[in-house]
Amino acid sequence: MRIAALVLSLVAFALSARAQSEPAGPAAAGPVMIAWYGVDAQSQQSVGQTEDAQGGRLSFGGDRQVSAGARGMTEVLKLVDYRGVPLKALQLRIAATGGVRIRSVARGEDVKDQVRWNFSHDVKEARPGTGAGGDTAKIVILGNGPNELKGGASYSLLEVTFDLPSGPSAGEPSLRLHGVLGSTPRGENARVSPGTPMRLTFVPGGLR
Repeated sequence: MRIAALVLSLVAFALSARAQSEPAGPAAAGPVMIAWYGVDAQSQQSVGQTEDAQGGRLSFGGDRQVSAGARGMTEVLKLVDYRGVPLKALQLRIAATGGVRIRSVARGEDVKDQVRWNFSHDVKEARPGTGAGGDTAKIVILGNGPNELKGGASYSLLEVTFDLPSGPSAGEPSLRLHGVLGSTPRGENARVSPGTPMRLTFVPGGLR
């Protein structure tokens, strides 16, 4: 089986989104152009490395019980149990379902340094009545210069702040990960998997 090549220009997206997504900060080192190779489900074994030797998964803190109508809730997305060749770049999309509204996305603790890490994001709000689905956030994380995430550890990548619907809504309230693509410094598939969605269960009468 062949790896389906999906070459993405990280620099173009980073430069276009950064001006809108972050306040001015110290000048970052020159970005590194990475060629990403996306793989479909049928070609996962064709990369030349075993799952035991390379990869990791993205994870929220787990399913939560929440009060309907809560505002400004924050959840951390982590890269868990990463191993193998270092991770140079990562792209993902967060999709909100069931009336959850994404308000903002911010850097996680392990990519806080604006000189070492390029962190770009674009939050798109759903327009009611268009049938286009819920809010989405597209995120690109890129290590500037020699910076990368080493194997043998877990990392805090980003924080997403969201609001909950005040009443019943169509679909299950959740935050779901899509389009996860990771790259090693050599432009190879880093085998980062999206993990499971975080489900939000409403508690009648609110939390106590």
